[in-house]
Amino acid sequence: MSKNCFFVLALEKLEITGDLDKGDKISNELYITNNMDIIREHTSHDFESIIGKLEYEHIFDCGTIVHGFHNIQYGNENLSQLLIVYNIRQVQNFLTSLWLSYDNAVDFNLGFLEVSESYKPPMISSNNIAVSYSNSKGLDDLLTLNREQLRDTRLNRLNLWGNFPDFSSTLDTDLLDYAQYNRSLKPFRIDDSLNRCFFYLNFARSETLLPVKISQYCICLECLFSTDTTELAHKVSERVAFFLESEGFNKLEVYNDVKIAYKIRSSVVHGSIMPKKAKDLDSISEKCDIYLRKSILK
Repeated sequence: MSKNCFFVLALEKLEITGDLDKGDKISNELYITNNMDIIREHTSHDFESIIGKLEYEHIFDCGTIVHGFHNIQYGNENLSQLLIVYNIRQVQNFLTSLWLSYDNAVDFNLGFLEVSESYKPPMISSNNIAVSYSNSKGLDDLLTLNREQLRDTRLNRLNLWGNFPDFSSTLDTDLLDYAQYNRSLKPFRIDDSLNRCFFYLNFARSETLLPVKISQYCICLECLFSTDTTELAHKVSERVAFFLESEGFNKLEVYNDVKIAYKIRSSVVHGSIMPKKAKDLDSISEKCDIYLRKSILK
């Protein structure tokens, strides 16, 4: 069956060297590419005027896009919105796997969908899930990758999470009921510490104020290493230190770093001033980012 709709979303602060042509798969239905001709080939002459010149130029200025082809009912705006959000969730998943390889600030803005029907005007929709990722220092530096590095990231994502189902196969399930999911407290009701860790990681990566960012890193580490609430800072710091020793880290250094991070977290939570030891927030945040990444990968 031929596809009657085209999805596109610009990735910000990511540059891919070399021409990816039609793109490399990041899931069953989505591709990543730096070949912007894809947009011109698969959108109507109305696309630019409908989404607006500024948005259209922004996509091209970013230079890296995720795109996909689908087949859905023409004229069903609710279905179009669901499809855009479903694809954005897959992009977020891809960016999480990208973080597992590189401390980065890659994010996105609006996703667009154009649905076509013979002898009818194109139906163009947009949607967004607000994110504004920064790297471990709270900065939005550009990340540059080659195709091989991108391939490794894609394989990491596939190995960790497998493929998303095709959109059409999700319509009779609860996978698309995001409003109900947000009300269900599901991340806190299932015994899956790794998924809870990724839940808080999204907040850490979206935060630019370093004391708050560090506090979120501490929560992520707790998801992985805490078993009770007594002497939490000491236990988590010690467990991270011993856990990462086999990865080439110095136990005492890791222990002290995580303890300082906990002092910062305590100051944030209780509204007090920063501890005197917290002089280099850039370094502390960067180390927390590294320790968390290495722990998840191990």
